[in-house]
Amino acid sequence: MNRFILKAGAVAFLPLFALFGCGSGSGSAEKAGQKKSDIPFVRVEQAKIAAISDTMELTGGIVASVTARLATSAEGPIRSLKAREGDVVRKGATLLVIGRDEAADSALLAAREDLSKEQEELKAIEALVGSGALPGEQLDKARANFARAKAQLIRAQETVGDYVIRAP
Repeated sequence: MNRFILKAGAVAFLPLFALFGCGSGSGSAEKAGQKKSDIPFVRVEQAKIAAISDTMELTGGIVASVTARLATSAEGPIRSLKAREGDVVRKGATLLVIGRDEAADSALLAAREDLSKEQEELKAIEALVGSGALPGEQLDKARANFARAKAQLIRAQETVGDYVIRAP
């Protein structure tokens, strides 16, 4: 019974509220001190599906996520500079060539000749030890000399590589 009374009361007061509460007369806007022109205009549209674009213009700076420090033990003037700051380079591309590399080139040539000589000597001693003309100690010495010459060649190649800086 109580529910019926509540529903009936709500139905009875709803039209009265609509008439007096939302009237367009000289009511609430003028009473509150507002002019009719100050009241915002409200427009109602039916909802529809559309793309929303939200953009924001900002200022800022760019910082590289990965940086590379390049260094070499070679000294001398820069012979050629093939890349500048901001250029896009590929891995292994030549960036810089340092002058005064003639000594390193000469050392590399000498190391190649020494390795070739030690290799020929090693082959000759292996043949002589195999035939019994020389003791086995000579073969050990020849192998050690060959390994030393090979190590010197590798070091000379690295030294020549110090005069050319490549992109990591």
